[in-house]
Amino acid sequence: MRNPSAYSLLCGGLLACFSLSAHAVSQIGAAGYTDLDGNFVRENVTADAEPSPPGTPFDRSVVTVQAGDPNGAFYYIASADIGLLELKVFGQIDNTAQDAKANGEIGVLSARAELDDVISLHSDLATPYEVTFELQVDGILSILGGSASGFASINFGPTSGADAFDSSFYSSDGAFSDTLSVTKTFTGNVDADIGALLSFTIFAVDQNAIITGALNNTATLNLILPQGVTIAASESGTFGIPIQPVPLPAALPLFLTGIAATWAGSFRRNRPCGRCAAEV
Repeated sequence: MRNPSAYSLLCGGLLACFSLSAHAVSQIGAAGYTDLDGNFVRENVTADAEPSPPGTPFDRSVVTVQAGDPNGAFYYIASADIGLLELKVFGQIDNTAQDAKANGEIGVLSARAELDDVISLHSDLATPYEVTFELQVDGILSILGGSASGFASINFGPTSGADAFDSSFYSSDGAFSDTLSVTKTFTGNVDADIGALLSFTIFAVDQNAIITGALNNTATLNLILPQGVTIAASESGTFGIPIQPVPLPAALPLFLTGIAATWAGSFRRNRPCGRCAAEV
């Protein structure tokens, strides 16, 4: 289900140029918006990123945004999970009994999820070795009666050199399954940039049409390492390692209840007695 259009090649070229001039910032992000009026004014805008600000330690390994109602006129949700190495995106416009909508540039609905990190590879090998980075994308598009497409891309390479890229558009109605893949050759211990992006955009919806892009069947990242090579660390500290929420101590609710009761009792004891003041 590949569509290697000129635009796709252009995007890959631009990403390659960027990789030569900038070191990846470890971050996960999700965002979305609508432009249901087609007037180039983004509405229902959501965005979340971790860490915030960039360059600080990760407190979460997953971010999620959503807007609208699954049973309403529009709905989207996007999430990036660097702990489980998953990206998910879903978008829908229900144009039943409504006029046609269109915006061929920014879209009438768009949602995206992405992640970037720097991983440290440790090698016990005396010879060069290959590492393959893959993104498995599975989804279902229901886009008859409009115009919409999904997009996925990955990048991988040494922080001191150029990244390798793979990308694909998905613009045919129905289910699809695709694997993006890049392979790089390294020698010894090395730090490598690694990134992935998944998005879905609706550009036009006919009157009474319903357009849906379900790319939330999970786009899964996979790093294939030869024997003798391991991931020693990641800049995020959570690449492939979910951050678990810190549970509240079991006694904390009782402790807070006790504080509240003590405060209330103290307040009653110290409150002036109106009857006693009158007797004086």
